[in-house]
Amino acid sequence: MLKGGKDIFGISFSKDGKLRFAPKGNYVLGNHTPESLAKDGFIIASNGLEGAEKLGEVSAKFRNTPFVYGVEVQEGKASEQRVSAVDEDGGRLGFYGYNWSGNYDCHAFGVWK
Repeated sequence: MLKGGKDIFGISFSKDGKLRFAPKGNYVLGNHTPESLAKDGFIIASNGLEGAEKLGEVSAKFRNTPFVYGVEVQEGKASEQRVSAVDEDGGRLGFYGYNWSGNYDCHAFGVWK
């Protein structure tokens, strides 16, 4: 499905841009700097290159470093589809991709059917 698409910093994008893949090792779950957030494979795959750069810029305005939450899928286990959300978490920008707690302060991204 990614065949014929483009590759940006090791992240694969389908021709239509709807399907994206960031291989393990191309992203970091946990603490980031604004610069590392803007170049993180998960953030680029989720938001596109321009969106990742803007999230990096915005995260610099928080008093604490940004943080990426996600699911570590063990090899041989079934993958899981999740919806990403952005939140202010303890004075830092939090990018969530691991659970949904029903908080009133998370902002989810659109989902294509």
